[in-house]
This record gives sequence, structure tokens and C-alpha cells, in this order.
Amino acid sequence: MNNGDDMKTEEFANILNEDNSSKQKGSKPILLLVIGLLLVALIVVGVKTFLRKEEAKTENVYYTAIDNLADNIVKGIDKADKIYNSLYGLEATAKVNLSSSNAEYKDIFDIINSLDIKFDTQSDYKNKKISTDYEFLYNSKQLVKGNLYVNKDGAFITLGDLYDKNIKLVDNGNEVFSKIWQSTNNENIKKATQEIAKILKKSLKEEYFSREEEEIDVLGKKTTVYKHTLKLDKERLTTLINDIVEGIKNDQELLDTLATMLDIKTSELTANLDQLKEQMEIDDVNIEINTYVNKKNTDLEKVEINASDTIVLNKVAKDKFELLMGNEKLADLTLSDKETTITVKDDEAKSEITISIKDDDMSFKTVSETSEMNVNLTTNNKESNLTISIDDKESDIKGTIEITTKEKTIKEFTDRNVKDYVDIAGIDEYESEKIMNNLYQNSTFMELAGKIMSITGTES
Repeated sequence: MNNGDDMKTEEFANILNEDNSSKQKGSKPILLLVIGLLLVALIVVGVKTFLRKEEAKTENVYYTAIDNLADNIVKGIDKADKIYNSLYGLEATAKVNLSSSNAEYKDIFDIINSLDIKFDTQSDYKNKKISTDYEFLYNSKQLVKGNLYVNKDGAFITLGDLYDKNIKLVDNGNEVFSKIWQSTNNENIKKATQEIAKILKKSLKEEYFSREEEEIDVLGKKTTVYKHTLKLDKERLTTLINDIVEGIKNDQELLDTLATMLDIKTSELTANLDQLKEQMEIDDVNIEINTYVNKKNTDLEKVEINASDTIVLNKVAKDKFELLMGNEKLADLTLSDKETTITVKDDEAKSEITISIKDDDMSFKTVSETSEMNVNLTTNNKESNLTISIDDKESDIKGTIEITTKEKTIKEFTDRNVKDYVDIAGIDEYESEKIMNNLYQNSTFMELAGKIMSITGTES
């Protein structure tokens, strides 16, 4: 084992055990992780499962939640694979529009607002190649235009009329490509997700669950519900974690997959899992999760999580909920088949944060006494628009940043000949002067430079 492997093993062990010298401290992250996973599962259940009419009457909804969570991950990966396993094209433009009554800001914003950026990208994921034509404009006139190209030999850039050679930026093109796209094989993620879901379901034994009919108050009306309960105490939680660890250890294919994803040896992963079992000691704990489903229409009505504190997801209107911890409201939520929205308010700080997902559109909003920011991503077929709006009264800055993208069909990747190149470290003073002289011949650049110098008071 080399030093790099030693470091990776040590890092992974530290993730599994927050403090190897203190078993009590090491147990808390594990407990929080389990509770966190269950909370995620509950949200998936609430949005995806209870809206299916018969499912919540007959099935263990917690098992269904695990299946749905795994399915959603796999579907997301499959969607991405359509891009990764084919030729892919993307056009993008970026535009900024900022304003201020402050004269100093205004002059700077005038320059920024006059700039436009355009990209036209082709990607051949199978052969690990990317080619991006880029163009920067000032007052709608070309400032610089060129190409960024990545293949197995490196990353190369051209500067259009400013320089007649390819400039090599880095040597390892495959490393650049993997950072641009992804570093982990998608099939490994899918395989691990599906197998861990099976192990988790098997480890959550039937005797941990119960279901009964109950009458509760919903929006001022007595409502008959199915109450689905999951109970975990110290013994059950210890057994659950041990069973998950053993389930992973006994699945050689899964072990190999996880080791590959973590970039460590399978034997090291097994040793780390054994260490987790040996050093794990969980405090006395009793966790009870109750999920209430309307018997008549299978709507989600309420969720209770009882542990050291009581957390309640309480229905306040159709598809509308509030999240409470004790008597304190943590958030307002909208949970439906088409929308998931979470709003967190801090009355003392007079601030509010809202995150919303509606179909393929996403938004984020934060509001305080002195500022407001909105981030909206809208998607229509193959076109996407990202808009960031800012209104900061304290700094006197207001405006928008807009990025528009459009996917396009590529029948054949346009390759480039980059054999004739100069390494960026090899550009000497003579070559640098050549680039600068060409830049000075660019009337658009000189116009921009003159504007900057007038603002800064710099002489040419």
C-alpha cells in the first residue's frame, strides 16, 4: 500500500468515525445520518407515493419510499447518460444588466452591461473531446473570438486574430474532461444505489413497522387515516447498521463497485466497515416515525418524528404543510405531484428563504430588510434560461444576470488539428508583444480600454 492509499483509507475511516478516540461522539453522526435518510425518504413518500391512490393502503410506505428514492436517482442518471453517451451540442449566451444611482458604480456597470458573451460547444463524451467556440463582444462589436479544445493530449485555446497558433494550457486532457463532466462512472452509481436500497429494505425488518387505522383532526375535521409507524431503539438501530454493513460486505460486486467509486482497495473498504462495527456504540435512543395517510383518498395528512425532540409535518391546507419542532415553526412547505416548495422565515432577522421546484423549473429567493435576490431556472424543451435578479438597497445595486442555453443536435463532431501549438509556459516576450500589438489594432478593444482609463483616470 502506498502513501496515497494510506491517506485515502485514513480519510474514509475518519468519515465513518468522527472521533476514533471517543465512541460516544462517533455514534452521533451515524444516528443523524440514519434520521436524515429517513427524512429524505419521507419527503419522497409524501410527494411521490401518497399521490398514487391504492399504494398507501396496502404497502409498507417506508419500503416504497426507499424504492422511489433509488428509482429517481437511477432515472436521473439515465437521463444524463443520453447526453454522456452521444454527441452533444450546446449554445449559450450571457448578459448582465446592473444599475445604481451611485456615480462610481454607474460607470463600471455601463462597461459590464455593454459586454456580451457567447459560447457554442460540441462534446464527444465517448472519445473524450470538447470543442467550444467563444466570442466576447463590447457594444455588440467583436472584442475577441476563438476556440477552447480538449482531447486526450491536453487543453488548447486559440485567440482568433490576436495569435496564429494554438496555445496549450495543460497536458492531461482526460483529467480536464472528467472535471468538466464527471469523475465517477454512472453505471457504478446506479449499481450501488440499487443494491444499497435492497440491503436497506432487507435490514429494516418487518417487526420494526406497524399500521393501524386512527381518527385524527385534519383542518378542523375528524378524518380516518392509516397510521404507518416505524420504531427504532438502541438495539434495533445497532442491528440495522450491523445488517447494512454485513449486507455490503457479503455482496462482492457491490464491495468492488464502492471501492472503485471511493478510489480505494476492496480489502481496505472491508477493513473500514469492520472498524465501523467494532467502534460503534449508540446512546440510548428511541425514534418513532408516524406517517398519517387519508384512508379515503390516500393524501398525506401528517408526519411525526419523535426522538430527542418532536418534529411534525402538519397539513394546513390542500398540499400545504408547516414543519414544526416543538412549538417553533421551522418552515412552510408545498408538496404535490407538480410542486415542491420550502419557505423558511426568521422573524427576528426579518428574513425569508424560499426554494421551489415546479416540473422542470427551479427557483430560489432570499429576502431581508435591505436586499432581495431571486434565482430562476426555467426549462422549455431543449432551451433553458437562468435569471439572477438583485436588489440591494444598502449597496444601491439593482439588476439582472441572464444566461440562456439551447441544446442542439450534433451529427458529427467537428475535430481540430492542434499539432502545431506553443506551450503557454513557452510564450516568450516576443510572442507576448505580438499578441499585444494585435490587440492594439483592435478598435473595439481600444474603445473599451479608453472607457476604462477614463473611469480610473489612467493615461494611455
